[in-house]
Amino acid sequence: MQAWSRLDQWLDQKQISIKMTRVMANPHWVDDQALETVEHFRCRLFKSGRFLDLYLSVMAGDDVIGPYEALFMLAMDGASCKLLEEYQPFREDWISDLGEGDKMMATEAMAFWKEYAARCSQQRRLRAFLGDSVYDEMLGRIDARSEHTQAP
Repeated sequence: MQAWSRLDQWLDQKQISIKMTRVMANPHWVDDQALETVEHFRCRLFKSGRFLDLYLSVMAGDDVIGPYEALFMLAMDGASCKLLEEYQPFREDWISDLGEGDKMMATEAMAFWKEYAARCSQQRRLRAFLGDSVYDEMLGRIDARSEHTQAP
């Protein structure tokens, strides 16, 4: 397997820069009950004189999130959206089935799908901003790292 260049070199090669800013709220955040335990960040990507704002939330007290951690988290979101897209048609059935037996579980499932939809919407904007080939390469970097770190 070809070794991947460092992320900063990859960003330079693709002419992408990132600026992270701590913000008071994530417009896509679903869980209002955990506000004091979460920190929100705006991740502004720059490319070819354009920019795109994306939002991330992390548990408070974690290490400060930098541009490279943000890109990794965004790529993980993209991989998750890709993984779960085939389950999307069953969403309403699952929520309905859960609601019959456990209202709390149904509420949590609805919150999950709402956040999932927001993250996937953000991913579609990211893909449009980066272009298909660069976006797919970003996701491929995550896949390659996972395969590389697995035990033989």
